[in-house]
Amino acid sequence: MLPNLLKFAQGVFVLLVSFIVIVHSNDLVDLLKDSTALFFVSAIDNVFFFYASAGFFGQKVGRQAQATTGKVIADVKKWTFIVRPIVMIIIGSLMIIALFSVQHGQNAGNYFALKYPDCNVTNAFTAISKMTDGVCDGGELNTLGCDFDGGDCFNFNLLFPGCNVDDPERFLGNGLCDGGLYNTPECKYDNGDCYLFNSYLNEYPNCTVDFFRWIGDGRCDGDGYNTTECGFDGGDCLD
Repeated sequence: MLPNLLKFAQGVFVLLVSFIVIVHSNDLVDLLKDSTALFFVSAIDNVFFFYASAGFFGQKVGRQAQATTGKVIADVKKWTFIVRPIVMIIIGSLMIIALFSVQHGQNAGNYFALKYPDCNVTNAFTAISKMTDGVCDGGELNTLGCDFDGGDCFNFNLLFPGCNVDDPERFLGNGLCDGGLYNTPECKYDNGDCYLFNSYLNEYPNCTVDFFRWIGDGRCDGDGYNTTECGFDGGDCLD
């Protein structure tokens, strides 16, 4: 009875720890790593039993272990065939209920609110998928309450102190002047993308066109660009 109870307790603990590992894993690599460690720990008893059977813990223990492997326990009681599926159904149902409960808590943002109580975001579910993904998403996530996007924006904030824009790694320095908050000293004028735009804006303050980068690009764009206010497309239309 005692070995069976211990084995049952071990199985319950393995299921419980497996559940915790699945819930806390950030990605598939972490899940495989933690699962491998769990299986190794759960197999330690088999390793000790093998060494016991080989006589490493004394001849007496070795003979007892070998005798145990040779015993055949007849399972002829009818009630066991009823109890086993009931126990399996109960354990399986509890795990499914627990997983759905965790999923509901994640979707509702309950766990997010517990971890980041001062992180005010529009959509907690979207924030969960973005935080700690290795990419600085900026905006409402790049705040002290949100732990600066779960730590993803630490390096960005060192390079661009005071620059809090949405998707900075996507737009800053992408070759296009995105304007607005990106075109500020804190954001280093869109990480350099707006230098030409700003120079033309200073040179042609009355020029109202959509794409300042077209001015002086070597091609006469005509229409609103080929005007006195725009310097005749930055000189492109003078030839």
